[in-house]
Amino acid sequence: MNIYDFTVQYQKELWHKPSHRRSSLSKVHRFNEWRTLNIDEVTAVICIEYRRYLEKSGIKAATINRHLSAIGAVLTFAMNIGAIKSKPSVGLTRQEEPDTRAFTKEQVREMIQHHVNNGDHWVADMIRLSCLTGMRLGEIIALPQVDINPSTMELWLPPKVTKTNQGRFVSLAAGDALKAAERLQSCIARVYTPRKFRDRWDDVKSRMGFRTQGWFKFHACRHFAASNMANAHMNVLVVANQLGHRSIATTQKYYHGSAKARAEAVSALSF
Repeated sequence: MNIYDFTVQYQKELWHKPSHRRSSLSKVHRFNEWRTLNIDEVTAVICIEYRRYLEKSGIKAATINRHLSAIGAVLTFAMNIGAIKSKPSVGLTRQEEPDTRAFTKEQVREMIQHHVNNGDHWVADMIRLSCLTGMRLGEIIALPQVDINPSTMELWLPPKVTKTNQGRFVSLAAGDALKAAERLQSCIARVYTPRKFRDRWDDVKSRMGFRTQGWFKFHACRHFAASNMANAHMNVLVVANQLGHRSIATTQKYYHGSAKARAEAVSALSF
């Protein structure tokens, strides 16, 4: 059985979320179109050749790695069920350090005021909520499916709405995050569409002079939250839990040493 047919057969076991499943299937399909092979014929050398083919196609390193990761997931599953004896390396390409640039507080305030002035209070609340909690765009859109507890000032994100398929509590104790979450919960399903949001985001991006800046994305609100929690020297495990990072290695990218932080760290070492 070729690798694509194998993937189609076991797609629901491989990827639980429909959107993730569709995206991964398309990547395996492209590999199969490049070279049709049985599942047990895929080798490390072939994966390296495929990587080079994608590189010549002008695809960015991060996207290439997503293609290779989809293939790697299929091969790992095939090994686990005994369809192949061992999993070959898929040869992920090296990437530069990801751009984790965050908005400044001044930029956040300017964006919020811009949308308020335009009457787009729901966009302003989306920015507020992400910057005050670190919630992802998809998690904010899913607020009608979320339980908010005003007494504990937390909300519960069920596994089906998170990127990692792992449910988590999110604190709404910062600023007016609770009120923003409650307002969005009541209106987001009615006012939000990808097109409407993109139009409003492109507008503020242009008005603030960042039209050509690739980093100026809604996800930078999440970086704002992560960076500020890290700069406040919050425990990395607590920050990872708030943000829903699968690995604390991701969270640690936001922690940058400073003379003050190092001095505080060794202050308890006197004898």
